[in-house]
Amino acid sequence: SDLKSFVLTRLGPFIIPPTTAICWSANGEWLVAADVEKPGEPAALFRVDFRKGKKVRLTAPPPNSVGDGSPSLSWSGKQLAFSRLRQYASGDIWILPIDSQGQSLTEPRQLTHQNLHAATPAWAPGDAEIVYHSGYDYSRLLQIRTDGKGGVEDLRFGEGCEHPSIDRMGDIVFTRQHIQIN
Repeated sequence: SDLKSFVLTRLGPFIIPPTTAICWSANGEWLVAADVEKPGEPAALFRVDFRKGKKVRLTAPPPNSVGDGSPSLSWSGKQLAFSRLRQYASGDIWILPIDSQGQSLTEPRQLTHQNLHAATPAWAPGDAEIVYHSGYDYSRLLQIRTDGKGGVEDLRFGEGCEHPSIDRMGDIVFTRQHIQIN
């Protein structure tokens, strides 16, 4: 097998929020994960260096929100996109500039302003665009430029599309949720 085997250092327990996801750094030295420091607090994003056993907070979501989740590192490793949910069905995509060690360089900036359930951002090659799913029960895939110019484009794959993933060639895969109501 080509998979490496590591003994993970226990850093938790992590209190897994409903917005959770994990993403690796390009060099595999650290990852970004959603967690809460105390029960009842909103989820925040943390840089986790499991080899050194360190966890460093990257984001500070507003109190009384669900919090931050769905982290996605850009192909260059210089930006972290994530979802900030005010409520379970209400949130937007934000971008945090980071350095090569995963430390935040500035405060995050809000990319979308739809106040819908926006989550699971995926970077297109070149870091100029992000695809994400928007909507709660009948979600769809949307695309936006990371410089904020040009507005939001519906990719027209239909309803129920979630969790996009884009490879370096620009090919996209996603899940489709089917809701059946009796």
